[in-house]
Amino acid sequence: MFKKVTLALGLIAMSAPSMANTPSAAKLMSQAAQTAQATVGGIKAKCAPLVRENANDLFILDVLIPEIEDRLLQSEQNFSEAADLLDVNASDFNGRRAFRAGCLATARAALKLGTAKIKSVDANIFKPYSIEFEDVKFDIDTARVDANCG
Repeated sequence: MFKKVTLALGLIAMSAPSMANTPSAAKLMSQAAQTAQATVGGIKAKCAPLVRENANDLFILDVLIPEIEDRLLQSEQNFSEAADLLDVNASDFNGRRAFRAGCLATARAALKLGTAKIKSVDANIFKPYSIEFEDVKFDIDTARVDANCG
């Protein structure tokens, strides 16, 4: 899964300087959000059956992961909408607004990923995934910078 994230981020990085609020930036951010969703979903699928009584494990599973998934889905939808609208008209107001909304959603997802990373250090089941949460957060942050999400 990390190879896909790295590939998506590499594509963003190659064309980053000219990509603020462009259809290609929106498409690549949408792909990055999809890849992050897949990674978080994979962690959830591996750990959910094993979570029992540890408060941090339960908090990560019941609160943080659903919030992360929600924000990444929202981000993907916003960037897809932005890509469609900006494809037709590069200065479309609604396309630019959707792009900014996607940027905001990824920022919120990155904050929740950071919280998941911190909480997973003290968890039982999610402890081995602490580095994965950090890697996904780093990938999202890098994609945001490359796409000029400010």
